[in-house]
Amino acid sequence: MDISKTRRDNLVRVMGDPSERGTVSSFARKYGLDPTYIRQLISGHRDIGEKSARNIEEKAGLPVGYLDQGSLLKPDGPTSALDARLFEACRKAMELPPEELEAVVMMLERFQAGSRRDPNNRQ
Repeated sequence: MDISKTRRDNLVRVMGDPSERGTVSSFARKYGLDPTYIRQLISGHRDIGEKSARNIEEKAGLPVGYLDQGSLLKPDGPTSALDARLFEACRKAMELPPEELEAVVMMLERFQAGSRRDPNNRQ
């Protein structure tokens, strides 16, 4: 899948169903984006380039590179129970205040560092 399609699919997931009346306009107004431009991006009439992706992420409060991620945000949704749990955890994490999100990230980094030292460490 090319990066522009990945970004488009992920933008639609963040925004909600674009076929529902008012979804695109509401999303665009909420984050100070041009609704016409957003419609062009999700319809595929315009590619979502690097600069546009980073701008949308910044305005929507998403982490840098979020729209580029294809591993957790599969086009057909989660494909396993674990994928579904990861997807939901990521969605919930995006709603946390920045200081709480930072604490979660630090906890995951400590966990990952500990598991590298001893794969059997289950503390």
